[in-house]
Amino acid sequence: MCVKVSGPGALCEHVVAGTQFDNIAAHATHRVIYSSLDIPPDTVAKWLVTMPQEIWDDHLGYVVKAWRCKNPDEAEQWLNSMSVDVRDQVTAKFSVALDWDNPQENFEAAFSIHDRALREETLKKISSDNREGINRLLKRAKLSPQQRVEFKRITGT
Repeated sequence: MCVKVSGPGALCEHVVAGTQFDNIAAHATHRVIYSSLDIPPDTVAKWLVTMPQEIWDDHLGYVVKAWRCKNPDEAEQWLNSMSVDVRDQVTAKFSVALDWDNPQENFEAAFSIHDRALREETLKKISSDNREGINRLLKRAKLSPQQRVEFKRITGT
């Protein structure tokens, strides 16, 4: 069924079931990342974060990554306007949406997570998701000696 809506808010009002929300979130994320159309990542990020976390869990990191590429200052300002708990959750999702050419930003974000358990979980996920190329990734990330020690302690890498 096609529904004509005036924006993400109207779409939220129309769709009720969680799986439909997840499909819409996935579609919006795909449009931001892969479409030649200029879908503003800030609009999608701000909309996604209004959803329950289980909806934006798999998508928000990639949208924030796209936003940070287009307008890093604005994305950072938005992140800093959030409560620490929500910011940590969003930062964790961004951190694991790695940019292999420039992983420095992802690692810096992961190490900035205030919640120690979430920070460690995020670093473990980065390590486990990239097991085969982790050494190359770490070289590109240019971690400080302290960060290397912490990463090794947490991940065993």
